[in-house]
Amino acid sequence: MNLDQSMLVTVTAQHAHDLRRLIGAPLAPKIAPTASKVLMLTALNAAEIDLLQTIATLFPTITAQQTVCGHWTLQDLLGHLADWDRYFDNWLAGLTGSATQDLYWDDDGDRFNAWLCEQRKGEPWEQTWADFRGNRQTLVAHLQMVSNADFLREQPESTSYPSVYHCAWSALEHYLDHAAGLRRELQMPIAEELWHFRGPYTE
Repeated sequence: MNLDQSMLVTVTAQHAHDLRRLIGAPLAPKIAPTASKVLMLTALNAAEIDLLQTIATLFPTITAQQTVCGHWTLQDLLGHLADWDRYFDNWLAGLTGSATQDLYWDDDGDRFNAWLCEQRKGEPWEQTWADFRGNRQTLVAHLQMVSNADFLREQPESTSYPSVYHCAWSALEHYLDHAAGLRRELQMPIAEELWHFRGPYTE
């Protein structure tokens, strides 16, 4: 079956949304009996493909200065995703007893994201792209190393997320949310339902 680029985006986006529904949202610290490390990792992979396919549709026409997310360019957005994956990985380290980094934080989300963006000003595209791909791959590799039991173990004493599962869920939502946002911002000719995403960490 041959699919054009917009149809491929539709298929991968719908697949990512379907997997999200199968997982079930962690709306409370209690983890549902149906929660699964394997399913979460599969959903993370689907969300990554969804985002990459969405980005791939932009390359033939997008300019370096064109905004794709508010006042952010595509490079700004990829830097944002790369930076947050670094933070997700750091929170994961804390949840698994590994060494953590002392990373800057600001409870004001808009101010924090603006600060992160400012740190990358003037950075070469190649560096931003390498961080975007590498940081997500590092996070997923570290999630794969967590045992099934520890992946779902509730940690009420944690100051970040109540479990590794919740941390992974937040990383999943971040990709799904921004993929939907890109499609919405650029009015991609696909199902309008795939222009929107809402979840407990993105509402």
